[in-house]
Amino acid sequence: MKKILLALLIIFIGSPLTCRKKRFYKRRKKAPVEIVYDKKFETLTIEDAVEQALKRKPSIHAYQYGVDDYRRQRKSTLSTFLPNVTLSESFYNAKQASKIRNSFSVDASQTIFNPAQNNYVKVYDAYVSSARHKKESHKDLIRLETETAFLNAWLLEQKKAFIDFFRMSTVEEFEKAKKQFLNNLLNKNDFLKAKATYEQNLATINSYQDEVNDATKTLKYYTNVPYQNLYWNPYEKFFLENINFYYQKAMKYRKDLKTKQDTIDSEKHLSKYYKSQYIPSVSLFGSASKTIYRKGACSTFNKSAGLKISWSAFDGLSNYFNKSAADARKMKAILEKNDLRAQIKLEVQKAYSAIETELRKLEAQTYSYDQAKNEFDLKKEEFASGLISFVDFQTSKYNHENARFTWFSQAATTAVKYQNLLYSCGYPA
Repeated sequence: MKKILLALLIIFIGSPLTCRKKRFYKRRKKAPVEIVYDKKFETLTIEDAVEQALKRKPSIHAYQYGVDDYRRQRKSTLSTFLPNVTLSESFYNAKQASKIRNSFSVDASQTIFNPAQNNYVKVYDAYVSSARHKKESHKDLIRLETETAFLNAWLLEQKKAFIDFFRMSTVEEFEKAKKQFLNNLLNKNDFLKAKATYEQNLATINSYQDEVNDATKTLKYYTNVPYQNLYWNPYEKFFLENINFYYQKAMKYRKDLKTKQDTIDSEKHLSKYYKSQYIPSVSLFGSASKTIYRKGACSTFNKSAGLKISWSAFDGLSNYFNKSAADARKMKAILEKNDLRAQIKLEVQKAYSAIETELRKLEAQTYSYDQAKNEFDLKKEEFASGLISFVDFQTSKYNHENARFTWFSQAATTAVKYQNLLYSCGYPA
């Protein structure tokens, strides 16, 4: 009996998993998923918005559970290398077992060599990596959508000053046209045109609040935090590197490219798994049993231990065909990866061309805004000198605000295109 217990101890100690990293046994500490909604921002920046979106978006946490799922499945594949112990005890009360009172047995086995299962573990390593890269790819998409939503909401906040002057200018221009018409200084046709313009402008002004509400709801959909106002620096400069720089970044940081490589790796290891099925596997086994008889209170011991070699001599070629299928899927993934590289290169090229176009527009719009600003400064001096009326001064002020908002709009559009370029590169570090 001592020899059997010694053999069982050797089986436990000889487990290949004892040579693995200790982190397999250590429980992975992870804070529970908790989405807090009570934080309030007086001023929300674009960096804050992205940070909150990546923390609070439920879809990101859903992807994390997908990663955890494959991690646990990977650990289940490792169970093959853990000792397998079975305890059993039987009690007899039948006529055919009248001489036996009870029987107790211990059976244990330990796999010490199984190349097929080793490759199967590597398959799940690739699955875990793929799930992680899909999560990171989704985070990149959430980041881009949050940045776009933020800039749109910020732009509408800047539009408020323009809308206020637009409303004032619209009313004053119509009142001016109305007085001219009553004094026979404006014909009826021109007055009707002025009235039509007035009504159209009022419709634009009234729809502004709907735009603000939609933009606010969209931003809160991603960030899920209340805020008082938004801050973004529209005067931030964008410096473009050579387009080859962005090509290299995209090939290094695009997560979908990494996911495709994970698919190639998983199929490669799966092919080796099926091929390794024809290689013998080796395991240790040991068993001990004790039987107690009713008469004479005697008992017997049975014990055994040994080395077991298992070899699949013929399986109907099922593993051969499975290996061929895995090889075919691997080649398919390789071709898809090559095609994806070309597609990513095209995306980077389009994004780069778009930001170049917007930067040229921004430069031109800057000159227009400077000209409008100088003209407004001149009108302020003329109004102070009594050379123009208050209505003409307000119209000039409206034109200045219109030019200012147009410049802000172009700056926000340029920033969105720049973020699109970074997104096409996988948001390089």
